[in-house]
Amino acid sequence: MLHQRALRVTPLSAEIDLSSAPSVREARLVHVQGCGALAERRYHYGSENDARSVLTLHKTPLLQMELPLCPTCAGLVAAGHGIENGNCAELEAISERINAPFVSLEQSIRDLEPLLTLLKTGLYVVADALCVPADGDGSFFWAVQNEPKRNPATGMAVDTENDDYFDGQPLYLYPSQSAARFDAARADYYMPLMTQPDAPRAIAYTVAECLNLLLDGHHKSAAAAALHRPVPCLLILPLSGMEYHGTFYFSKKPKALIFHSVRVRTDGLPNELVKATAADLKANFPLLKQRIAPGKLVGRDWEDRLLRAGSEYPSTRELAEMLSAGLSFTEPVPEEWLRQHLAQPEREDAQRAIAGAIMIMELQTDPRLRAIALQIAREFPVCRARRFAYRALSRMKGDAEIEQLFIDYLVEHDDKHDLMREIADGYWDE
Repeated sequence: MLHQRALRVTPLSAEIDLSSAPSVREARLVHVQGCGALAERRYHYGSENDARSVLTLHKTPLLQMELPLCPTCAGLVAAGHGIENGNCAELEAISERINAPFVSLEQSIRDLEPLLTLLKTGLYVVADALCVPADGDGSFFWAVQNEPKRNPATGMAVDTENDDYFDGQPLYLYPSQSAARFDAARADYYMPLMTQPDAPRAIAYTVAECLNLLLDGHHKSAAAAALHRPVPCLLILPLSGMEYHGTFYFSKKPKALIFHSVRVRTDGLPNELVKATAADLKANFPLLKQRIAPGKLVGRDWEDRLLRAGSEYPSTRELAEMLSAGLSFTEPVPEEWLRQHLAQPEREDAQRAIAGAIMIMELQTDPRLRAIALQIAREFPVCRARRFAYRALSRMKGDAEIEQLFIDYLVEHDDKHDLMREIADGYWDE
C-alpha cells in the first residue's frame, strides 16, 4: 500500500483527438498515483477468450460482468453490492464540491483528486461528457436486477442493416447505489438544476464499450430521466487499446493510447508512463471458473414515469445511426447541414443522416425539432427518418397541429401493422 502522501493526480499535456467521441465536450489526460482501492479485476472463465470483470471499491463489488470475445456481442451484467457499503470516505469528502455548479474540467479534476487516487496507478482520461440514464435497451438505468442480465451496452454500437460498427462510445449508465436509497425529494431538487449549462456533474467510470458505472449522481440522473434530458457527467476513462505505426510491434512505443472513443497521441509523453500503462493492458488474466453471483441493488418498485423514461432514449442500434450522421452530440446541428439534407428527401443517405440528427436533436431538447419533424413528416417518403420524426412528434402532447397530422394519417391508413400508424394512434395515450 502506498503511503497516503504519495497519492496524487497530475494533469499531463497531450494531443487529444475527440473526433470519434461526439458525446464528449472536452477531455484531459491525467497520471494517477493511486492505491488501487477502486479497481477493475478481470479473469478468464471457461474459455480463455471470455472475461469476467468485477469493479470493486474497498473490496465491495460495484459491478460484475461476463464479456465475450466478440466485441459486437452483448455481455452479462449483474448488480454489485451497493457503493454505500464501500466505506468510501473520499466520496463523502468531495460531495459538497461535486454537487456545486460546474466551473471547468480543470477545477473538477482538482476536486476529484481524493476519488481519483483510489484508482490503480496509471494513465486515465477525465472527460466532461453527456450520458443518458438508460441501459441502451429501453430500460431506466436504475431499474436493474440482481441476477445476471444481457446488456447491449457492453458491446459495440451496431447497425447491422447498414453494416456500421462503432466501438468505445460510453453513453449509457448503470447504477452502483442500492435502489432503496432513492429519495424522490432529492431527485426533484436536481430537476431545475439539470437544465442549466453549469449543472452539477455526475461521476462515472467507463466499464465497457458503451457502458459507464455511476459512482455518484444517481439522483441527478433520475432527475434528468424525468425531464428526458441527458446527464452531464465527469467520465473516468481507463485505457482500452493502443495504436501502433503499421504492424503491431508491441515492443515499441505505441503511436497513440485509446481511452474508449478518446485517442491520445504519445508524442511528448514520458516513455516510462506509456510503457507501464501499456503493460497493464497486455497483462494475462487468471482463470476463474465460477460465474457471476447475484448482486444486491434491487429494493423498490419504480414509478411509471421513470420506467417509461428509459424507452425515450436511443437504443444501442439507434446510437449507431446517430454516430453515422457524423454530428456532435454536444453542439447544435448546423443549419446548413440541415438545409442540405432536408432538401433531398428521396436520397437514402440523406434519410439516414436525418434519422440520426432527429435523435441527436431530441437528446439536446433542440427547440427547432418540432418544425423540422413536421417538415420531415410531410415531405419525406416512408423511411426511418419519417418514423423517427413521428416518434419525436408523438412526445409533444397537447399540440393541435401535431394532433391533426396524426388524425389525418389514421384516416388515410388502415393497415394495423403500419409502424407510423401505431405511433400516431398512441399519441393520446397517457
